[in-house]
Amino acid sequence: MRPTFLRLFALALALASSLSAALKIGTLNCFFLVDPARPAEGHLSDKGPQPEIYAAKIGNLAGLITGLDVVGLQEVGSEREAEALASKAGYRARFVQGKDTFTGQDVATLVSPRPGLVVRSSSRVRELESLSKHLLVTVVESGTRYAILNVHLIRPIGRNAEKHTKQLASIAAWVAEVKAREPATVIVVLGDFNNPSPNLLPLADSAVATGFMPTHLDKKPFDRIFTTGVIEQAMVVRPPYPKRPNETLKAEWSDHYLLKAMVEF
Repeated sequence: MRPTFLRLFALALALASSLSAALKIGTLNCFFLVDPARPAEGHLSDKGPQPEIYAAKIGNLAGLITGLDVVGLQEVGSEREAEALASKAGYRARFVQGKDTFTGQDVATLVSPRPGLVVRSSSRVRELESLSKHLLVTVVESGTRYAILNVHLIRPIGRNAEKHTKQLASIAAWVAEVKAREPATVIVVLGDFNNPSPNLLPLADSAVATGFMPTHLDKKPFDRIFTTGVIEQAMVVRPPYPKRPNETLKAEWSDHYLLKAMVEF
């Protein structure tokens, strides 16, 4: 009798675990996270911080992103900076070189090394080559597969407005294709959309969960987490500076705020 009870109890625990798969996910535009000791890239390399500010920035951002399972980063200079921040914050960095030769910036994704969270792959996506800065990282948690796409879209200004619209359309088409091919996969699209109202419906939207709180000093919700799953406990964490930080404070932190949420399946 007792062995049967124990087997049923173990089965119930396993079922509860599979039904409650969830990841603590965040996204942060790091505002020119560029190591000044590295050779400059792009036309905007002069906006990178001075050595003493870079060191402070790594420490500040590491403290800001602590406690998450997966963090998407934008405005990262190279794999070197991603690794430096990951090491300081206790993560493992995933990085694939992008195609933005103008800014010299890329995206990177940090994943917690905790037991039970397994990284299956990290790569660019052929169907999304119109996005110079994107990275797809696939992880498995409690038997649930998460496809996490980290993006930084072009600003929809002037002639780039049409390109921005096409980037959003490409993402939407990719989401639809993955949903059809892998219905059990939880899709997450996060990052800096450079747009306060990007249309990726019918996905759950972190901005709805936070009441469209600003994620940038411009008071706009540019940074988002979209998912085919369920968004819980979404919040925006502002760096500890005043409403109008000076240039040094922005360089030591970011002009964006951390957005984080629990994504459940």
